[in-house]
Amino acid sequence: MKKVTFIKQALCVTAITFATFFECYANLVGIEEWSQYNGDTIQLFFNSPVMKNNPTELFFKCNDKKSFDAFFEKIKCGTKQDATPEELNHLECVRTIERLFFGSNACKYEFDTLPPEICEFKKLTQLEISDNNKLSSLPPEIGQLTSLKVLRIHYHNISSLPPEIGSLKNLTNLSIAGDHFQQLQGLTSLPPAIGLLENLTDLSLSRNQLSSLPPEFAQLKKLRKLDLTTNNFSSFPDEICKLTKLTHLYCYKNKLSSLPNEIVKLKHLEVLTIDWNLFSLFPVQITKLRNLTFVGLCSNLFTSIPPEIGKLTKLHGLIISGNRLSSLPMEIGSLTNLQDLSCNNNRLISLPHQIANLTNLHKDGFSCDKNPLQYVPKSLKKLEDERKFGYLWNKPPFDASLFMDSPPVPQPDENGILSIGHPDHVQWFFDEYRNNPDFKKQIQKAVKRIEYTDFFEELVVPMPILRMYPGESEPQYCLEFDSEWQVLAATLRFEIDGTFREEFKKTQNINFIGLGLTKIPPFVFQCRNIEKIFLERNQIKELPEKIALLEKLTFLGLGCNNLQQLPLALERLDKLRVITLDLNPFDHPYAQMPHLERLPDLEHISVDGELAQRLYGQCKCSGTRVRFRQLINQSF
Repeated sequence: MKKVTFIKQALCVTAITFATFFECYANLVGIEEWSQYNGDTIQLFFNSPVMKNNPTELFFKCNDKKSFDAFFEKIKCGTKQDATPEELNHLECVRTIERLFFGSNACKYEFDTLPPEICEFKKLTQLEISDNNKLSSLPPEIGQLTSLKVLRIHYHNISSLPPEIGSLKNLTNLSIAGDHFQQLQGLTSLPPAIGLLENLTDLSLSRNQLSSLPPEFAQLKKLRKLDLTTNNFSSFPDEICKLTKLTHLYCYKNKLSSLPNEIVKLKHLEVLTIDWNLFSLFPVQITKLRNLTFVGLCSNLFTSIPPEIGKLTKLHGLIISGNRLSSLPMEIGSLTNLQDLSCNNNRLISLPHQIANLTNLHKDGFSCDKNPLQYVPKSLKKLEDERKFGYLWNKPPFDASLFMDSPPVPQPDENGILSIGHPDHVQWFFDEYRNNPDFKKQIQKAVKRIEYTDFFEELVVPMPILRMYPGESEPQYCLEFDSEWQVLAATLRFEIDGTFREEFKKTQNINFIGLGLTKIPPFVFQCRNIEKIFLERNQIKELPEKIALLEKLTFLGLGCNNLQQLPLALERLDKLRVITLDLNPFDHPYAQMPHLERLPDLEHISVDGELAQRLYGQCKCSGTRVRFRQLINQSF
C-alpha cells in the first residue's frame, strides 16, 4: 500500500499542516497500511477523493507546550465568524474524531488540564489520557462530550472531578486510576454528580486516596464491575451494597477490617478480591454469596476459616495465602469445582483429607509452600502423583515422610512435660484422649506439666481474678480471654488438670468478645457459677441447649455473631436480666423461637427489627405483647 510520503506528493488538496514537532497518527478508513512520517511537519489529507471517510481515531503527539496550544488555538479560531478555510477545515476534521488518545508514547508534553476547546470533539465516544503526572484537573467543558462512552485517565494528579462529569449520560466505562507507586495525590473524593452516570457498567477508581463514597454512588444501578483497589477505605462503603447487579468487586490494598451484613444483597457477585487488608476475622458474610467463582483473601490477619466456606460450591479460585491460618476446615473438600487453591505462607501443620475431593484442580493448582507441615493424610498422595500440588524447582512439595495414616499425637516426655506447639496438636490430643481409654489413663498418670511452644510461645492462660464492678455489691471472679489460642489452651488444661479445673469453676464473669470463636468453649457449661457471659463479635452459629445449665446467668451477650436460631432452653434461665441478639442473621424463618417475654426477671432485650417482629408475633396475648414492647423499648 502507498506510504504517507506518496500520499503527500500525490494528493495536495485541503491539507492541514500542524506545528513543528506536532505529529498526529490517524486510522484513515480506506487505507490498509499506515506508517509514521518522520519529518518536522505532517500533512493529513482528509478530503481527498481517495479516502472513503474522514479519520475517526487520533493518537495525539506533541513535544512541547507551543505545539499543544497551537493545535487547540486553531480549533478556537475555527469557531469564529472570520475563520479561514484552513481553520474551518481543521475544526470540521476535529468534529469527526470518535476516539482520542493522549499517551506517553505519542504526547510527550505533560499538560495540567485539557483546554476548553476539547468540547469541539462532538462525536467523541472514547477519550484516554495516560502517563501525565501533571494533569491536575479536568475542565467543566468535559461535560459537553455527551457522546462519550469510554473515559480513561491513568497516572494522573487529579484530586477531584468536576460536577459536569454527571452530564456524560452515555458513559459506560469510566477509569480514573492513579500511579502504581502512589507518589501522586489522586482522587480524594467523588462529586455527588457521579450518581447521574446512569448507564455506567464498568468503573475503576484504583490507586487513589478515596476513603468514602457519596450517597449518590448508590444510584449506579447498572454497574457490574467496580475497582477500588489501593485506596484508603477503612470501612466498607454502604453504597456498594445497593449495587445489586455487581459481578466483579475489587477492594484489595485498603484498610478494611470487616464487611457489612448487607453485602449479601450482591447476589450476582462472581469475583471478590479483598486481599491486603486488615481482616482479623474471616468475613463470614461472603459465604452467602453463592455465585462467587473467585475469592482473593491473601495477606490479611485471620486465623481460621469457618465451615460455611463449603457452601461456595461454584468457586474456581480461592487465594488465602499470607494469613495466620492454623488449619483448613474439612468443608473445603466440598468445593469440588476448585481449579486453583493457594494457601502459602500460613501456619498449617496438617491438611484435611477432604482435599482429595478436589479432583478438578489444575496441574500445580494447589500450593501450600512455606507452611510448617507435620502431617499429610496418605489419601492425598494421589494428588501429588497427579501433580496437583505446586512443585518447586521440579521437586515434590512434601517430604515422603509426611504422608501418614494418622496424625502424630503429642506425648509427654520422660519428665512428664506435655509439649503443645499448635492448635492441631490440641485437636489430635483430644481425639485420642476421648476415644482411647488407655491413652487417657496414661496421660492422667504421666502428665505433670503442659508446656506451650512454637505457635503458642509466650502464651499465658488467664485465671479468674476478683474484681469489683460499678453497681455490684461485692467483687466477682472475672475471666477475660485475649485470643482464641488462650481459649484453646484453657480447654486442654481444663480437661486434664483437676486443680486448674476447680479454679476455673469459680468464674462468675467471663469475656470472649471478638475472638473469632465458632462455638462456645465446652468448659463454659461446667462453670455453673457464671452470671455474665460476653460472646459478642464472634462467628458462633449455634447456641446449644446446654446453655440452660448456667442457672445463675443474668447477662448473655450474643450480638454480632452468625446465629441461625435460638434454643428453647433459654426459657429456663429464670434469673436472666439482659440478653443481646443484634446483628445475627437468624435466617431460619420457620424455626420455633423461645418466649423470652416469659422470663420473670428479664429487663431488656437488644434485638434487630426483623427478629423483634418474629418474637413479637409469637406473643399469645395483649399482656405478653405489651411486656415484649417494654423489653425492647419499642412500639409496633
